[in-house]
Amino acid sequence: MTDHKDIPDLIEASKEVPIVPGQKLRDSDYVRVQRPYTLQRLTERVYWVESLVYQSTFVVGDRGVMVIDPLSYGRGQNVLKAIREVTSLPVTTVVYSHYHFDHIGDADSFVRDAKSHGKALHIVANAECVKEIHKYGDKVPLPTKVIRVPRGSFKFEDTLVEVGTPEQGHSTDNSWILLKEDGVVHNVDMIHPGQLEFDNFGVGHYIDGYEKALQELLTLDWRIMTAGHGNIGSREDVQSVLDYLADLREYTKEVLPKTELAPFIKDEMMYNWFHAHRDAVASAVVDRMRGKWGKYTGFDLVAMTHARTMYWEYYLH
Repeated sequence: MTDHKDIPDLIEASKEVPIVPGQKLRDSDYVRVQRPYTLQRLTERVYWVESLVYQSTFVVGDRGVMVIDPLSYGRGQNVLKAIREVTSLPVTTVVYSHYHFDHIGDADSFVRDAKSHGKALHIVANAECVKEIHKYGDKVPLPTKVIRVPRGSFKFEDTLVEVGTPEQGHSTDNSWILLKEDGVVHNVDMIHPGQLEFDNFGVGHYIDGYEKALQELLTLDWRIMTAGHGNIGSREDVQSVLDYLADLREYTKEVLPKTELAPFIKDEMMYNWFHAHRDAVASAVVDRMRGKWGKYTGFDLVAMTHARTMYWEYYLH
């Protein structure tokens, strides 16, 4: 994790001491969820805040604060409380990483907070995110600045913020937001540091796009990640997911051709034969994965969903 033996791998959360890239918070997700929020300083001016297993990044500027993902269901108020622990400056900019209501549903709270400070809130999102907002009924405030896809940028005060929106990862509008000067990237729902990935990798379409989006992340210049859930992320965490995917691919390619289809076709379930065949292949793949990956919490909950997802990748392509 780090070459310096005197620097601990696990730390207590601190709003004052910046994290060293690769370090993780000592408290588990379960422990952290017992309090309204956890605040960790990432760099001189960038902070990570988590409220009830959801995370935002905020940047303290000279004249205001930029928040990436305002969260939802009351968590936004906890983000505002965390910001007040380190600065009295108003939130002047909010960035949407993507349109899933659970990550941006409390945007109205930030509009009202800015107004209370005599400010009009700037809201930034990519063009695909705007389409999704309209598609689902304009439930959140619309962006005041729209970023082109697949790549674009904007200025927060004097800082250039880069935005990338891969064609397919977690969703078609899910973007990474890069604070290159600080070495911080915000990219949620793609990896879960310290855990195995969500059911079916949280992917709406094909696993190939998800894998390519992870590979793209490693072409960017950053050292610390806000991943939306789990612990604070690092480049090693992204590589670990890619390694997991590589093993899953290898075993699926090995097992699938050897698992005959005919025995799984039964008269009483002719239309549904693929469930049995898919699960036979997936079970064999999970057995092979267990030796290396079974130590991870949740393996028995999610590994089968991952193997099913990869089954379709190879069965169809």
